[in-house]
Amino acid sequence: MGTQEIAWPVKTRELHTQLYDSTGWNDLAFRADDIVISTWAKSGTTWTQQIVSQLLFDGAEGLEVAEMSPWP
Repeated sequence: MGTQEIAWPVKTRELHTQLYDSTGWNDLAFRADDIVISTWAKSGTTWTQQIVSQLLFDGAEGLEVAEMSPWP
């Protein structure tokens, strides 16, 4: 089985509102093993990050969200 080319999403526009600014993604270089967690503001982003980390690290406790899940 050979290596497949990854089809990365393509940004098609800039979005600017009082709550959202898409320019934060402009210089981000994705890696093959990156996971993007996207939630609306104040709707449980940290909680969602913790759930994903528990799934990835077999329920390990005491993981620092800021270290494993940086903001772009």
